Amino acid sequence: MSIAIQTSGRNPPPKTSKNRKAPNSLDRVFRDDWSDDWVEIADRLCAVLDLPDLTTRSGLKKVHADLDDIHYRLDETFRHARRTGHAKVMGGIVAIYTKMALVDSILQDKIIGIGFFEKMISLTTSPDTIYVALRALNVISHSSSKRTKYEFMRQAPTLLKLLQQRRDDPQAVGLLISIFAHASMSMRTMTTTFDVPAFTATLLDVLRSPAASKAWLFDHASACLCSFTFDMVTKCKDIKSFTTYRVALLRSKNVLRRIQFMCTLLLSHAGDTISESERAHFCSTEIPAALRTRELPDHLAKIVDAYGRDRCQIFIGRRANAVYTSLFAQHELDSNLLRLGRALATEVQNVQYALPELLCTCCGRSRSCACCSQPWKWPELAFKCAAALRSQSGPSDRLFADILVWKCLTVAREDSSKLNKFLRGVLARHPRCALFYYALTSADGLLGDAEALLLSKKGLACPGITPWVRYALLAKASSSALNCALWEWREPEERCALLMSAYEDSKKYMTEAPPDGIQRQYVLSEHIIITFLVEGPKCTPYTPGIETTYLALPYFKRALKEMQVNQQFIQFSNHLVTNKSDRILTLKTILLVAKEANEEWRGTIQRADEAYLSECEGRPLLETVDGASKALSAWYKKFEGANSGETEDHEDHCGHSLGNGQKASLDGYLTRDKVTIMQCSWCSRPSALLKKCKQCGIVK
Repeated sequence: MSIAIQTSGRNPPPKTSKNRKAPNSLDRVFRDDWSDDWVEIADRLCAVLDLPDLTTRSGLKKVHADLDDIHYRLDETFRHARRTGHAKVMGGIVAIYTKMALVDSILQDKIIGIGFFEKMISLTTSPDTIYVALRALNVISHSSSKRTKYEFMRQAPTLLKLLQQRRDDPQAVGLLISIFAHASMSMRTMTTTFDVPAFTATLLDVLRSPAASKAWLFDHASACLCSFTFDMVTKCKDIKSFTTYRVALLRSKNVLRRIQFMCTLLLSHAGDTISESERAHFCSTEIPAALRTRELPDHLAKIVDAYGRDRCQIFIGRRANAVYTSLFAQHELDSNLLRLGRALATEVQNVQYALPELLCTCCGRSRSCACCSQPWKWPELAFKCAAALRSQSGPSDRLFADILVWKCLTVAREDSSKLNKFLRGVLARHPRCALFYYALTSADGLLGDAEALLLSKKGLACPGITPWVRYALLAKASSSALNCALWEWREPEERCALLMSAYEDSKKYMTEAPPDGIQRQYVLSEHIIITFLVEGPKCTPYTPGIETTYLALPYFKRALKEMQVNQQFIQFSNHLVTNKSDRILTLKTILLVAKEANEEWRGTIQRADEAYLSECEGRPLLETVDGASKALSAWYKKFEGANSGETEDHEDHCGHSLGNGQKASLDGYLTRDKVTIMQCSWCSRPSALLKKCKQCGIVK
């Protein structure tokens, strides 16, 4: 092969040595489904132009030392090939530049600085060179350097225009979407310079096409649609198809894709939610007022009687209010701090919304209106009771004192660092008191989701746990496990195990907790969201009615019905705070468009699933990977050791034996027995300390 080079006044490149051998092949520069012989041309060009070996450190040093001359040779060859229409030679030159940029970040900045991006963009205008240019940009877009980011931002509108023009060209579309996806993942802080809604609409049109059938195309499109960099959740919220596509993908067979798009749906409502403390707030003084002025409707009365009146929150609240009134009245007549302190602490343990007189009777909150400026005597009295209890030698009195101090600090909304320090110390003194695990996990901003999940599980394993504390810890464990599965980047095994933990805890809450619970709607909506993630394709819409939207999922249908019932209880008790959360708002969005989404995107989801399953051939599927329990227990053990300093393995024989080395016969990860956190998969014994089975040696 002879290549004529015009020198343009410069010395021509040195003659090629007869013994010169081409460097190792450049065929790893690009990895895609299309093949031609331009890579071979690149290898031959390296020999013809006497370029250093790009696969060795010494060769790259020579490139750095003589970059100007090397660039001159490559550029002149490229110009000549372009004039003569030699597309494969141009592709070879592009491959050489790309290889240098790929293996050396400093070279990459220099190459981009001398116009590499502009050169590639110019090549996209020719049908002979468009694919080579896009492949090169696809590789470069992996870089997160400032210069690459700047050039991509500058050229992104041109790339978007090219995508819109060539949406019927599968090769070009695949490469262009890949470029945007790689840029979104590598350039986290990039400012978008292109029309994001137009890009989203074009992307959705591409996915509708029957030609969209490659697994990597769906992966790259998903990366773009879920990108924090492009912020499509905010910028494209008015595009109906964007919402329906995300909802439709909740029926994908790929559980990680379901998780990915559920995150974007939750983010769509993140700005409309209230804090956890506001969501859990409840004015207990409103309950007796409601029951004094009117009777429960007959249908609610039947539900309460079936569950048990003495176990329902509204009647527990009425009784607690009467008890507190009598306690304080008795104290006015016969002052006894020890007696009052013990009685108050006992009520705090037994009733979730205790000490109502510490709240303003006007607004039901702590110091949040003009009437709250009146003197507050009960906090001072409760602290005096705690001091009197501490003077006693009995452990129960010291426990009561800590309970009263915690309740007063919570109601007074003391500094979070002070509350955190106090609760950590209390847990060290009373490690088997479930109430303090609830206290620490329910405080705003004190814990991350992983630690909250661990402490909730430990609290649930405490002896003598009162019903309301159990319900609250189940709700917290479910919410924390779901958040970990959604937002914490973990191994697939861990994410699925965390999902199953949330699934089981939310079901327990639904079957055990009272029907009039203040947080019930939140937990039930969370359970339905988890059902989408766990069951996936089983969530098949068949009628437009909300109550009967999904087929053959009894817990799903029960949760929907009980959410409506709970809303009626809340309205009866004059609850002052709207139960507004990202879970509830997301669920409403899903149910509103579910049927439409299924009809609009059925073909696309089917192709995506077929591509996903075909890519999984020859390796374990996500749903059949073994060892999820091991991965999760290892993570829990590591996390607990890092946070508590405990390194000792606590062993407990649980009769767990798999026998003859046989693996447990489970259908897959999303199997309750295999991935239930804190329980042995053989005997289901809960373990607060992550005890290790003596038979199998696995921490459960």
